[in-house]
Amino acid sequence: MNHNWYAVITANVLLSKEISSTQKLLIALIGNLSNEKGYCYATNAYLAECLDVSPITISQNISDLEDKGFVGRVIYYNETKNVEQRFLTLIEKPIPPPLKTNTPLLENHNPPPIKNLKGNNKVFKNKPNNKYYTILSEQKFERFWDLYDKKQDMQKCKDKFCKLSEQEQNRILEVVCLYVAKTPDKQFRKNPLTWLNGKCWLDDYSDVQVKTINPKPERKQFFLTTEYEQAVAEWEAKNKPSGLHDIQGHLL
Repeated sequence: MNHNWYAVITANVLLSKEISSTQKLLIALIGNLSNEKGYCYATNAYLAECLDVSPITISQNISDLEDKGFVGRVIYYNETKNVEQRFLTLIEKPIPPPLKTNTPLLENHNPPPIKNLKGNNKVFKNKPNNKYYTILSEQKFERFWDLYDKKQDMQKCKDKFCKLSEQEQNRILEVVCLYVAKTPDKQFRKNPLTWLNGKCWLDDYSDVQVKTINPKPERKQFFLTTEYEQAVAEWEAKNKPSGLHDIQGHLL
């Protein structure tokens, strides 16, 4: 695996006595992969390949780093409760562990346990007040904004969209193309904020037909004469002349 980049380990990580050398390298790797978007979405398998360890080792180290306050993790589940995406972020200053106390917990303080998948054993609820929640919501909104293609009241639309539930956001992305096809003239297309406020994604779009455009065949480039001659022979074999002639005498 060849990579033309370098990773940085901060002093508080390098000098920490509570994490292993592998965990320090893992933090540096996550930090490097977070440079572009502010978070790392690499899989455990990819991280394991970079550090030459097993994916299970990566999973265990991420859990340990999260418990010690070095790494934050957000897991996004789809409608079938399977992990669709996972994001890792670095925490600049480690969060100290809570003090042990003998004070009893309040009744119903602990939520019921949630069944987690191996390798992703932490869950963050997707609530609008979670600062990581907007990562996925904003990505979905950008897709909606491009598909709707009527640029009005962007910030209000974004605020409205990101407050919707996961199911509503997914439904919007399913039907927005149908609504756009139904209103090809933007002049008669609703303002996107009006469309969102009216919950128009619940409308019936079963009568809308979306035209599909067949892609042009890819142009093939030949570097050897033999390859070109072979391709011509194959084409002629598939497109044999009919033996008929047109009125000008040309063979069809």
